[in-house]
Amino acid sequence: MIEEAGDFLSMAHQLQEKLVMYRHHLHAIPELDLSLPRTTAYVKEVLESMSLKPTPVGESGLTVTIGGQHAGKVILIRADMDGLPIQEETDISFASLNGNMHAVMTCILPCCWELRRS
Repeated sequence: MIEEAGDFLSMAHQLQEKLVMYRHHLHAIPELDLSLPRTTAYVKEVLESMSLKPTPVGESGLTVTIGGQHAGKVILIRADMDGLPIQEETDISFASLNGNMHAVMTCILPCCWELRRS
């Protein structure tokens, strides 16, 4: 168990620069409801850079199948991509300027990164 935790921590350190970049970019461009052209385009671009093939779903969604070559258990990971109508009150360099805020979306991208390695 301790070795697995060490492996996870090592993987997180290796991904840190990319994760920070994803977070900063998404945090700066929050869009509301189902009108997410910039957010969807960015997430699609990141997934494609991982050699994944995102497929559009509905007005602003994406799906990605990772693996699927073997019979067995399947998992589904889901994330909202829309922002919230909350005025950001920070002085960070990547703060949103449009009166909306992305608060938690970045976590799905590292999940995809790690799952595609399996």
